[in-house]
Amino acid sequence: MTGGRLTVCLVAPAMPPTIGGAETLAELLTLTLAGAGVAVRVLTAEPPRPGVAEAVRAAGGDVEILGSTFGPVDGSVGWEWATFARAEAIHRVCSTGRVDIVHALSHDAIVSACIALAGPGAPACPLVATTSEMSTEDTRFGAARSAFVYGLPIDGLLQLSQYYSDVADRHGCRPRARRVAAAVDVDLFTSGSGERGRRLLGVDLDALLVTCPGRFSPRKGQLDLLAALDLLPDGLRGRVACVLAGSTSSASADHRRRVLDGAGRSGVRCAVTAVARADMPDVLAASDLVVMPSHLEGLGFAAIEAMVAGAPVLLADVPGLREIPGAPGQVAFVPAGRPPALAAALANLLSDPDRRRRLAAAGRERALDAFAPRRLAEAAISLYRELLARPATHDVAG
Repeated sequence: MTGGRLTVCLVAPAMPPTIGGAETLAELLTLTLAGAGVAVRVLTAEPPRPGVAEAVRAAGGDVEILGSTFGPVDGSVGWEWATFARAEAIHRVCSTGRVDIVHALSHDAIVSACIALAGPGAPACPLVATTSEMSTEDTRFGAARSAFVYGLPIDGLLQLSQYYSDVADRHGCRPRARRVAAAVDVDLFTSGSGERGRRLLGVDLDALLVTCPGRFSPRKGQLDLLAALDLLPDGLRGRVACVLAGSTSSASADHRRRVLDGAGRSGVRCAVTAVARADMPDVLAASDLVVMPSHLEGLGFAAIEAMVAGAPVLLADVPGLREIPGAPGQVAFVPAGRPPALAAALANLLSDPDRRRRLAAAGRERALDAFAPRRLAEAAISLYRELLARPATHDVAG
């Protein structure tokens, strides 16, 4: 660290335009660090959105696109290339240029970083990890994967929620320092227009618009929402329009087909559609109620984005989503996996515009304060500086 300026090698498997909370977080962390004067040397698979690389370079960093493939590359089979080529890139960046911190943003990036930092001639850079994998704890080898990754020599954890921090604890991760912080793109999600959103969706101004944002994945609970909509009272059901807005990026095309089938048979007007990230602020601002009926969430970025956009939110009562409010009255909760309870909550909120307005106002104030980008940058930089005050060693043998 020269003159107090930090240089961070940020290993981000993907960024937008790939859609998802982890990808969005990678972009936001990159931009907030660069905005705070950190030189960020980004290693990622595909080109980020326009403007990201320029902002990084303006702060003295750079962006290197490693590419992604399942086929052979330069004499290596795809899996070998994907596993080890990134480790070689991390090692090269750390060995040929001054790097203070390596920050890996996924399980696979952590593995690559540990290989790199154990390589010949690599400097003793502290390794910071941020994990947001949601499928590992309920799959056949998921727990073993988590135990392996969290058993690697991780110096610091910057987790997006207490949920993710607790997962690391359960698998024996004992970093020298940790922080919990998350953020959303406040500038983007305060720019929405409800009128534009209704025009985009083709929804009448007098309809009660219920929006369910999220990837098409069984854990997101979209089928519960469709079942609940059909349980609404007749007089209310005819006034409701529902938009299930998501993508199959890192999710399930088969589940999307089931959602499409359920929407087609629903007694409520339902649209299942992909919405570009640039259009999401308008869609959320147009919504009378945003619903996340998830069975499992690590935090719930889509809910926070909806709050920033000024929409009231109804959330499943699961651990990650419980971390979003800081006080009662900022969000509404409903038991997860129970369509009748969800139908009752929908009916109560859709019939009570004053309560929706109160939820929206309190939720927006909470989200703008607790999930502002500056808080993420402050937490990351504080963690980096704490680790740099003590030497790090990387011994993959433990």
